[in-house]
Amino acid sequence: MAPVEVAVSGVFEFQGPASAPKAPTAVAVSVSFAFQGGTLADFCELLRRLDAKPNIVVAPLAAQAKLPAMNLVGASVDQALSAACAVAASDVRIALKEFRGPGDPVFTILAQAPKAAEATEPDVAAKGPREASPDRTATRVFSLNKLLAFDVPVETILTALDAALETAYETRATATLRFHKDSGLLIVRGSADQLRLVDEALRCIVAEAPQLMQRRSADADAPSQPGGKTGK
Repeated sequence: MAPVEVAVSGVFEFQGPASAPKAPTAVAVSVSFAFQGGTLADFCELLRRLDAKPNIVVAPLAAQAKLPAMNLVGASVDQALSAACAVAASDVRIALKEFRGPGDPVFTILAQAPKAAEATEPDVAAKGPREASPDRTATRVFSLNKLLAFDVPVETILTALDAALETAYETRATATLRFHKDSGLLIVRGSADQLRLVDEALRCIVAEAPQLMQRRSADADAPSQPGGKTGK
């Protein structure tokens, strides 16, 4: 019997004979929205009101975790929830688990108690730069959309951050920097001192961005002179 062509949400796939059809292939859904800040419960409720209408279960202890404002563009549901859990401020660990099966996936946000050793150890963020433990790491999410609006290349931002980290921590364990192009978010994992340094460097770049854009505009408008030079 000839194969049957089936259309599923705009995606075509070839299945077996019509007498024994396969289950439709799930199509990834992206979301775009601005979150003004609030609790993790507020964030999940906003996600549920979008067209994707994801299945989200939130543990009571995790629901009241505080989230900063964020702007996501073209992110998948699991990316949005992962970023939210990464920056959630709470006394407990916030973790995301995804359950898949025959139906739509179910995302469960868990509240996990900290380890006993971590519960009794002083907060790394409260220590001085020389006292911070190199074994303690955390994750923060920074928005680069303001810099991208000034046409600052992502490569320029990442190389500047890398240079700052290498200069300050010659023998450090390497911090992880990951840029999500569609949302304009930079996800950084490292020690408390490394995260503070990244935050400080980004603030400096933001402060200089208008001047950089003006200089590039002036260079582009300057008429070309013989020999490859520019001038008025």
